[in-house]
Amino acid sequence: LFIQMYRYAMEPYFFSKADNKNARETYAYVMKYFVIYALILYLAINLYISGFKYIIAGSHLRGALAIVPIVSMGYLLFGIFINLSIWYKVKDLTRYGAWLTIAGAVVTILLNLLLVPLYGYMASAWAHIACYGVMIAGSYMLSRKYYPINYPVKNIMTYLAAGVAIVIIVSYLNYNNIFLEIGVNTIIIAAFILYAEY
Repeated sequence: LFIQMYRYAMEPYFFSKADNKNARETYAYVMKYFVIYALILYLAINLYISGFKYIIAGSHLRGALAIVPIVSMGYLLFGIFINLSIWYKVKDLTRYGAWLTIAGAVVTILLNLLLVPLYGYMASAWAHIACYGVMIAGSYMLSRKYYPINYPVKNIMTYLAAGVAIVIIVSYLNYNNIFLEIGVNTIIIAAFILYAEY
């Protein structure tokens, strides 16, 4: 929901800035803060999953909650692709958007066909990550040729690595108390916000 709301709100904004001489700097700035706020949401979903599971899933479905960090990261990557896609839209090169989408679809189909019989639904979740990873890589490389934008790639990669590392590390912690878990995880999210903002 967050990604779709962002998409509908930001695309008109991107187009309104297209003729501005500082448009590329604006797009880079928006990308940076999109990643930060999307990661805050990613952390909230995954660090509070122990509480959310009682609201959103019956006990017979909770075994599948291990898929949530993977799928939510996939949607975060989709949001990054939405930001990257501005180059082919403002340059009227939408055929590249079609090719990137086809490439992502091919990756998804192939990985599902090859891996789902072996690993089940977890393979489909990882295919989701691979799909958007390929689309992001392709879009970024093409944008360097047709409409280069100086995205803060190093910062973005650092934020992503930190967010994923936090979720992995926290998944190994055993609090034995839901209130302690929520309290500690809230401090962790606050620490990430301070780190990302400064």
